[in-house]
Amino acid sequence: MVSREMAKARTYLADDMVFEGIFKELPDADAYMAVFESFMEVTTRLDVKMIFAHAENAAIFYAMEAPDRHER
Repeated sequence: MVSREMAKARTYLADDMVFEGIFKELPDADAYMAVFESFMEVTTRLDVKMIFAHAENAAIFYAMEAPDRHER
């Protein structure tokens, strides 16, 4: 089951957080949430595999499942 409580998820993020991903960098929590909400629209399953945290830095490794693009 994928929880879609975006307002609750947003409460866990610092306003001035910076997301640095493989393909994109986002300057703050609101920009991150906008992208994350779009990502969750096509996600049917999201399994967190591991969370690393050190001081103010964190990394989350997950496996995601989305419908086959031909099934939509």
